[in-house]
Amino acid sequence: MGLDDLIRSRMSMLHSSTFLVRRFVFADDEMGLVAEDAPGSQNEDWDLLLRAAKRGEIVHVDEPLVRVLWGRTSMFAYEYATKMASLRWMMTRHPEIAGSGTGAGRVYGQLACWSAASGNRRDAWLWTKAAMRSNWREPRAAIALAAVTGVVKVESVLGALHRRGHGI
Repeated sequence: MGLDDLIRSRMSMLHSSTFLVRRFVFADDEMGLVAEDAPGSQNEDWDLLLRAAKRGEIVHVDEPLVRVLWGRTSMFAYEYATKMASLRWMMTRHPEIAGSGTGAGRVYGQLACWSAASGNRRDAWLWTKAAMRSNWREPRAAIALAAVTGVVKVESVLGALHRRGHGI
């Protein structure tokens, strides 16, 4: 799987507890270690995957060799300011995300949802428009729009998605 695949989707099957990397790769100036400046330590695994994919294809084994135990929710689930800061950090570190309609739409949709959840209707609306311009099919834009208009609460949608093993 390549860089474009990882920009379009976070690929949850590539969970950070399943990474297998040769030690010398981290010493490489191009790859480096896990980024310690990621806001709230969020998205550092996605950042690492994107940097690795810039070096070459990522090999993924479809047979599960690791069992990941998913909890009901993350302890960071409602840390909206940190989530938004981390996504903006990713967009700065990896400008190619903005060049992908699907990838940018997903990130903008997440920013719209977290803005709506934190009560910032203006930013939620701006990010929703950006998500729709990037990818009119982005479901997070619809969630954010519904939250901005008061039809749903992002927390309710998030709770329902987490019960099904998904997130926003």
